[in-house]
Amino acid sequence: MFTRFADWLCSVRIPAWTARVGQPWDTYDKAPWNLYNVLWRGQQVLARRVYRNVP
Repeated sequence: MFTRFADWLCSVRIPAWTARVGQPWDTYDKAPWNLYNVLWRGQQVLARRVYRNVP
C-alpha cells in the first residue's frame, strides 16, 4: 500500500502556483525554500528511497 501511495506522490504534477510561495522562484541551489523546490526535492528523496535506482 505504501508503494502505491509513494508511486502516486512521485508522479503527481506539482502545481504552478507553488512557485510563487516562499522565496522567489529560481533553481534549487539558489532558492531552496521556495515551496515548489521543497516539494520537488521531497519527491526525489521519496523516489530514491522507494525505487533505489532513481538518479
